[in-house]
Amino acid sequence: MKLNKTLTALAIGASFGLSGQAFAAGTPSGEQITNTVKLDYSVSGIDQNQLQDQAQFIVDNKIDMTFSTALSGASTVIPGNDIAPSYTLVNEGNKAQSFKFELAELNNTFDAPTISALTLDAASDASCSVGGTAPVKTITANPDATCIFTADFVFPTKEGSGLAADDNIVNGDTFVLRSKVIAVTDAAGATAETTSNANKNDPANLNTNELTVLAEEDSTVTSPHFAYNGEIIVDTGTITVSTANFEGANGLKISVLVVNDPICDATYDEATLAYGKYTTSGSGPVTCDITGYTPKAIPGALVEYTLTATNEGAVAATNAVFAQAASDITYGSGPATLAIQAGSLGNLASTLSGTGITPAELNDGNNLSVTVSSFGAGENITITFTAIVE
Repeated sequence: MKLNKTLTALAIGASFGLSGQAFAAGTPSGEQITNTVKLDYSVSGIDQNQLQDQAQFIVDNKIDMTFSTALSGASTVIPGNDIAPSYTLVNEGNKAQSFKFELAELNNTFDAPTISALTLDAASDASCSVGGTAPVKTITANPDATCIFTADFVFPTKEGSGLAADDNIVNGDTFVLRSKVIAVTDAAGATAETTSNANKNDPANLNTNELTVLAEEDSTVTSPHFAYNGEIIVDTGTITVSTANFEGANGLKISVLVVNDPICDATYDEATLAYGKYTTSGSGPVTCDITGYTPKAIPGALVEYTLTATNEGAVAATNAVFAQAASDITYGSGPATLAIQAGSLGNLASTLSGTGITPAELNDGNNLSVTVSSFGAGENITITFTAIVE
């Protein structure tokens, strides 16, 4: 406004006032902040018309959150078992926001688990909701809302085939779950676009566009996390596998001895399953009728297999079944059906350390099995049986 130079009384008679000032702290995204300035003045004691002007801007979307995690229950797990770590996610931004949830193992020892469900706790804010379609899972919440949820998945039994050795996960193995929430544009998990680097003071942005600003910076993981990238990563701490284990130095083993053959023992007749001098399983090679001769692995020979196993894990194995099928006894160059004489598996015997455990045994000449209902930690078993070479 330009005033007439002759109005010298303005310096004495005019008064300026500011009213309606507002600040955007905590204001919802997309709201328009309006500030009005007013000018009241008089000339030579005569009040003049009030003047006013306004400045406006649009409040931007501040994406901000906190994320924490803890295992529900003890930090031990059985491979193949369902596990449901618990998480707390707080939307500290100023707009309803969706967050995609991801889960991996810290060192990529096994492939990222498939999340079967995100399940909200009853203590969650009423605005919290679960969305997305597998394998994408999302949590959506209003500003200031706290969402408490579990991520349900099956803990793997093997290490990742494409990431590390494809080995079984065994007792005593340790892992760290790495969990991540990522700000997304909708509950389906579409990638969020950020305009953090846009010039808000550009007239096109100041009072027209609601910019999206990534403001989080409280990840508990320093690497590979970078502040203000719209995601938070946290680690659960160490999870120890507690299970039965038959893969150690004294785990599942099988050995074989040649114990009799038609030349060694005149009373031995493989055709009628008459084992001659071999009368009890586990007796080892018989003394041959021919001086200086010992049993040989010739067609018709009787071989004795000894299977041993020790549970070197921390807990009992239940329904442990040790099985042997005639079809599993093969030789490299010929058909598998001719490796041993049909129906010749026999002389099954087993001993198991520990008390109160009675293995169930089955023998039909082609399939043997020993079932142990509860195979305790530290216990061991010995199973012997025979077969006749075809």
